[in-house]
Amino acid sequence: PVGKPIAVPGRVRFGRWTIRATLVDPEKSGPPKFSSQVAYFDSSGIDCRSLWVAGTRPGLRMRVFGSGGRRRVQDILVDAKVPRTERPFWPLVFAGDDLIWVAGLCRSNKAPVTGKTKRILRLELIDHAP
Repeated sequence: PVGKPIAVPGRVRFGRWTIRATLVDPEKSGPPKFSSQVAYFDSSGIDCRSLWVAGTRPGLRMRVFGSGGRRRVQDILVDAKVPRTERPFWPLVFAGDDLIWVAGLCRSNKAPVTGKTKRILRLELIDHAP
């Protein structure tokens, strides 16, 4: 699968999914509402002009939020019981060369939201499957 740029704010269709990207002011919106379909990042730690979505490729790894090491994307997809036929097309969100979100499953440790965060990059996965 070929990568597609994600505008902020904006949305992009990728296979049966849409990725929606917005910037949020934490003082006006309150604390983030967590869901597996949404990922939050401190926008000061992400180049929002370099966001793109693509499918996986062999050997791709990510530093998973909350863990010390790197995990293979293949292992993340298998552990989540994503069917083998869907794995090559599962949406992965990148900021430049950095994989930051295996959409709907786990985020990277890059740019976590803290009490000092001024603006939040909010990424949402919308599934259009019947």
